[in-house]
Amino acid sequence: MRGLLALGVAMLTGACATQPMRGHVSVSSMGPRPLTTLVTDSTPPIVLEGALEPELRRINGAYVEVEGRRTDTPPNGGIDVARYVILEIQGEAPFVGLLDASGTHLTMQDGSVLTLEGLPQPIRAGGAARIWVIGDRRNDVVAVRAAGVIAPE
Repeated sequence: MRGLLALGVAMLTGACATQPMRGHVSVSSMGPRPLTTLVTDSTPPIVLEGALEPELRRINGAYVEVEGRRTDTPPNGGIDVARYVILEIQGEAPFVGLLDASGTHLTMQDGSVLTLEGLPQPIRAGGAARIWVIGDRRNDVVAVRAAGVIAPE
């Protein structure tokens, strides 16, 4: 009986979690608020939900990997996103990290720090934020070609 109970708990836990899923973030309007979905090659669009949804909405078009708990949000279900990784923006792997208050240095998740050259003024002037950057890297300097804010700090 105890083994059967453990199996049931494992099955329920497994049903609520998702394997990492990859796809493009798509934002569309459905009534008064935007709808953020993950568009994959093998499934209908899946609604992205939860505390990280506003960040995902800001990277519309990015190719990402998401993980989280499955929901039954209509029409095709959803994912309450617990974690995501940006794999590509505009076809390139971005540098993602925390912009310092001066708007000139990006601290990556691994602790390394990149100096940003040519970061657009509106982003630079916005102060500390989690951002993405695409550009050419030489040593620890990135010549920025494109950038965006993921989340203000």
